[in-house]
Amino acid sequence: MDFVSGKQTTRKGNDYVFVVVYRLSKMCILMPCKKTIKGQEATNMFFEQVWVHFGIPRSIISDMDTRFINAFWTTLWDKMDTKLKRSIAFHPQTEVVNRILVQLLRSNNHKHPKTLDENLIYIKHSYNKAVHTSTGKPPFETCFSYFMPSPLDVVDVQQGGVREDITGEALKADHFVEKIRQIHLQVQETLKKSQAKYTARHDQHRTNKS
Repeated sequence: MDFVSGKQTTRKGNDYVFVVVYRLSKMCILMPCKKTIKGQEATNMFFEQVWVHFGIPRSIISDMDTRFINAFWTTLWDKMDTKLKRSIAFHPQTEVVNRILVQLLRSNNHKHPKTLDENLIYIKHSYNKAVHTSTGKPPFETCFSYFMPSPLDVVDVQQGGVREDITGEALKADHFVEKIRQIHLQVQETLKKSQAKYTARHDQHRTNKS
């Protein structure tokens, strides 16, 4: 888990994202927060948005952020029999996932700086629905063993657009689906570029060693 800067403050007052990634499935949970968030607040967010769906983790890998080394945090997880590990050593897959998520968040923040926190659920959905190179499956499928349905499974993702022959609430529905479509395509493109860079770097490293 980690905290990622959103660079700018949204209209809801958030400027950071609390990121939790499951090591095996690569499934991510993205939670908007403020840079000033304290350890106990982070714990509350974890229990409200992660534990309630996935249960108590056997271990947690995090950096040396003060929110992850304070007495409240360490004592709590000791009582839960959860091992706290520090990400001092280089973990290639963890680094790749974190780097991709940072690119996704900052790319969306560049286009929609005031609504990043409102778009997090769509970014999370698109990321967890995309095939991960290390597993060959989408994180959601690896985690839950079934395909995650999406509005985009019944809407033409490539065609998209907002119809000109509708108004009012129907038009709002079109705009809603179009927003999901745009974020989905953006996530796909970012993942494709990031994975291509990682593959090229990995191949170059193997070539240099041989």
